Amino acid sequence: MVILCRDFNIYCYIILVGRLDICYNIIEEVAQIISGGDAGIVQ
Repeated sequence: MVILCRDFNIYCYIILVGRLDICYNIIEEVAQIISGGDAGIVQ
């Protein structure tokens, strides 16, 4: 999960051109879906 969040963060950072505030919201939603709502966000 750590690797997934980290890789997705890099991908999202490139797509959103540095808008990590939005990126973390997306990661949180994805992490909750994958884990059933019991995941922490890797920053």
